[in-house]
Amino acid sequence: MAVTSDLGGQTTATVDVCTVRAEISDTVKDETNLSKGSTSIMEYLGRLKGIADQLGVAGYLVFDKEKVQQTLSGLGPDFYSFTTALEVLPILPTFNELKGKLLQHETTDRMNIPR
Repeated sequence: MAVTSDLGGQTTATVDVCTVRAEISDTVKDETNLSKGSTSIMEYLGRLKGIADQLGVAGYLVFDKEKVQQTLSGLGPDFYSFTTALEVLPILPTFNELKGKLLQHETTDRMNIPR
């Protein structure tokens, strides 16, 4: 099924909805195992935000809570105590609040590593 966007009488784009859904499904499958790994917090959060933005452009709203949960689930064992502390809170932080907390945690960890 194709959908045509029409703004003020001008056709702007024709999109095959089935193709978009398949691409989104593939992206989600590829990113299901998205984890921080050895990347920095900024790189990891940037990848997550990029995926959420791509889904948003395609018409699939990604709620803030979903971004937070995906972020926490992909942090790995180095962030176990951090993740556990947040998951027991009655309300999870927003994605932007989590970003600040993670950057602070990463900076603090770097300062505490013996060299």
